[in-house]
Amino acid sequence: MTTPAKQWVEQQLSVDERAQLEKLPPATRVQLFELMEAAVRAKDQQVAAALDNAVRIVPAPLRRSVKKLLAGSK
Repeated sequence: MTTPAKQWVEQQLSVDERAQLEKLPPATRVQLFELMEAAVRAKDQQVAAALDNAVRIVPAPLRRSVKKLLAGSK
């Protein structure tokens, strides 16, 4: 199974950069990926909270539609 962090590494890092990661001890690599995934989750939560906060100024009947527009149909 490919985790989001591993997918990001595969898509964003060069072959040389991935080779450097492979040199890390396995436990360190696992910890790094866990930290990266935690950071992504935290970012997603912050974005969701900011979106909710921004939508509060919109009249209640329109909030769902506006939120879909801003979030890209999430």
